[in-house]
Amino acid sequence: MKQHSLLYLTLFGALGLMTGCTGQMTQGEHIDSTKQAKECRALDEQLTKVNTFIEKVQGMSALHAEELGNTLPQTEITQSSNKKRMLRDAQSKKTTLLKEQQKMGCKTPTKK
Repeated sequence: MKQHSLLYLTLFGALGLMTGCTGQMTQGEHIDSTKQAKECRALDEQLTKVNTFIEKVQGMSALHAEELGNTLPQTEITQSSNKKRMLRDAQSKKTTLLKEQQKMGCKTPTKK
């Protein structure tokens, strides 16, 4: 009887080590993490566009910002041609994207 108990204990222990401790993700976890990574990259790209837009507008005079606003097609960042409104809309968009990024649990890229 003791031999059977010892044999079963050894078998279950070995099976547990071989199957439970592999550290591999299941197929569903892999798909979810890939989807999240794509969404995080898309958010990073949008944030980069917004930051570039803010830097451009901040470096312009009000007249040049108005000309830029009139020549650009209607963007998702702002609909205005007024420099203060353009910057306010861009900051609002940036805040929204950062909140969404935080909600999804994306890692924020480090600035160099």
